[in-house]
Amino acid sequence: MGTKLNPGLYDCYEKAEPTEEIFTLRAKDSDAAIIVKLWAFFRLQQINAGLRSESDRVQVTEALNCATRMEIWYRDYKMREEHLSLTYDDRGRPLTVQDTEKVSVKVSVK
Repeated sequence: MGTKLNPGLYDCYEKAEPTEEIFTLRAKDSDAAIIVKLWAFFRLQQINAGLRSESDRVQVTEALNCATRMEIWYRDYKMREEHLSLTYDDRGRPLTVQDTEKVSVKVSVK
């Protein structure tokens, strides 16, 4: 769990066998955080039932923290995406749908 720049304590890529299958969830996926939480709660049930080591609680805590960071990242991502899709008038004010029907915009990419 972590980022490209900060892999974190439970970096699966370093620990994985060369041919071991890995499934990655990215914060950009709107379902990622809930899936991480489901995994954490499932693992916690296993710990409480004595099927997993008590030491796994640290990993569960990190997974839940990761899920929270994913939710925050996704929320910020959606806000950035919505902000970038806005059209602005010549004074920098966002235009409404009704305003954009009156405006034609020329864009050139160099």
